Amino acid sequence: MDQYDRMGDSYIRDNESSLINEYYERPVIRSLIGDVRGLRVLDVGCGPGVMGEWLLEQGAEVVAGDKSAAMIAAAKARLRDRAALHHIDLEEPLPFSPEEFDVVLASLVAHYVEDWERLFKGFFRVLRDGGRAVVSTHHPFADYRWFDRPNYFATELMSDVWNKGGVDFPVQFWRRPLTAMVRSIRAAGFSIDDLVEPLPLPEAEVIDPDWFRQVSTEPQFLFFRLSKAASQSQI
Repeated sequence: MDQYDRMGDSYIRDNESSLINEYYERPVIRSLIGDVRGLRVLDVGCGPGVMGEWLLEQGAEVVAGDKSAAMIAAAKARLRDRAALHHIDLEEPLPFSPEEFDVVLASLVAHYVEDWERLFKGFFRVLRDGGRAVVSTHHPFADYRWFDRPNYFATELMSDVWNKGGVDFPVQFWRRPLTAMVRSIRAAGFSIDDLVEPLPLPEAEVIDPDWFRQVSTEPQFLFFRLSKAASQSQI
């Protein structure tokens, strides 16, 4: 069972309205992804379909997927027949043809994958020439500091406990330094168009001043906008 299946409805309720999603992560994703009207977008690690719904509202053709059966069920309930949904395990090759998409969105899912070079080569393969990928992930320094790790430059499997709906759930993900991230992305063939260490939306300060001060001074997530130039096509 996927770890998100265990969290189920508790995670879904939190994901839809939490400060870190609505006032920190999703605004940056939306700004980086740009105009998607008429474009075919692959939303990997789609969760309950919140971003997929936004993409549809922007006029995109959406294909979405997740490893978790619970997340796929929630996404189906939200998106209905407006998007094609698939089981996608990012530890396996993407089940799509080369150059099938204009945009790949990977929102807070890449840190669950050990081999980033293989992951990003998969994104590169399914993107059309001139396509772009937008990726958010844990900030490498945040995990290094929060878990008090002895070696920032290590790539290692981390274990944490998340409390959702008053219940503790074990969660595992991969931590890696920024250098390793960039090397894997470039080895896959991408150019890095933008790299963002975000600040929360100002209105979040009224809702939770302590949280606002923390994420305004300590990075939580890191964002990449990547491009596949026409001369870089690899099949």
